[in-house]
Amino acid sequence: MSIIDDGGPAFPDGTGAILRRNGALDEMHGMTLRDYFAARFLAGFWSNSEALKQIPHGDEAALIAKMAYDQADAMLKERAK
Repeated sequence: MSIIDDGGPAFPDGTGAILRRNGALDEMHGMTLRDYFAARFLAGFWSNSEALKQIPHGDEAALIAKMAYDQADAMLKERAK
């Protein structure tokens, strides 16, 4: 299983507070940078009626979510260069 780079916290508060997530200690909390990038993609996507027409009917929500995270992953990869 590969680990997805989430980019860390999108809006770190600098406290270093430790939270529990899925049974593990985690210093990060809140939205990740990956989530933030995906959300920004979605905001632009939903405002573009021409883009919406290009989505095949069926499971639109899952396809659009995948597109958002694929774009976010590409942005994180480019950012790491």
